[in-house]
Amino acid sequence: MNPELLKIYIDKIKGVGASITKPFYTVNELKNTAVEVGVLEEEWTWVMQAYEDFIAKGESYMAAGNESDAIEELEQAYAIYPYNPQVLYLLAQAYFDRWTEKRRTNDKKQGIAYAEACLQVEPENRTAAQIISELKNAPFQPWISWKTQLTAVRYLVFLAILGGIYWFYQKNQEIIHKYINDSFKEIPKLTGKGDIFVLKNVIFTSGSTTLSTPAKQELDDLIAHLKKYQDLKGEIGGHTDNIGDSRYNQQISEQRARVVFDYLVSKGIAASRLTYRGYGDSRPAFPNDIEENRAKNRRIEFKVL
Repeated sequence: MNPELLKIYIDKIKGVGASITKPFYTVNELKNTAVEVGVLEEEWTWVMQAYEDFIAKGESYMAAGNESDAIEELEQAYAIYPYNPQVLYLLAQAYFDRWTEKRRTNDKKQGIAYAEACLQVEPENRTAAQIISELKNAPFQPWISWKTQLTAVRYLVFLAILGGIYWFYQKNQEIIHKYINDSFKEIPKLTGKGDIFVLKNVIFTSGSTTLSTPAKQELDDLIAHLKKYQDLKGEIGGHTDNIGDSRYNQQISEQRARVVFDYLVSKGIAASRLTYRGYGDSRPAFPNDIEENRAKNRRIEFKVL
């Protein structure tokens, strides 16, 4: 059967059904009315065959758990004849099953509507009544699991943070670039005896002697400089601010200087070229009056010997 021609026949029958004013009508009444308005017997036969095919396909999709395709087929059958309790029940069940899986509000409404229509035609259909009861009394449940929602929120927060960082960068590009250039500039050519270079990124957290990643990056630059100038020798000096006990400051400054010494040696610099010493808080480079100056005093220096 030509699909386009079949669609014309189906549209004819739909039009006939729309013209019937009775609240309910049987298939025979639909056929009689169709014949009265000029629908041929052959046309009616083709439409009824398509009607049965839509139902059969809908049932097959339902059995396979494919509610969406089942709904598409069954609603085509419903459009031809809307008072078949089998079709109404199957549509109610399909929408109920899809709502159970995805929790879409429209599926819930459609499931109730088709189940109520089924009861009007077939009042004894208990399964349709049960669908109505379960859908109307079902508590709200999101169709997206809480775990998925939590993951989505985390991504949104992450994106918001990235957006904030980008905004901050756009507003402060000049300051940021200056800081980076100042912080990660190349180690100067320390060749003269007594030359001192402050390793600005070799900063330790309070009470810690662990080297950070930026600290190691700056020390790697110093290592490259020492390998370039093989005769260069130097002292690694550790300094602190004046907060806390002076004996403790002396001790931890020496420990930090030793950590730097060990790192340089581990990267191939001969230990004979290096010494280390802790000065504690005895040699402040700035007054220990504000936190900014105290931070500058907590430093590691390299002095050419």
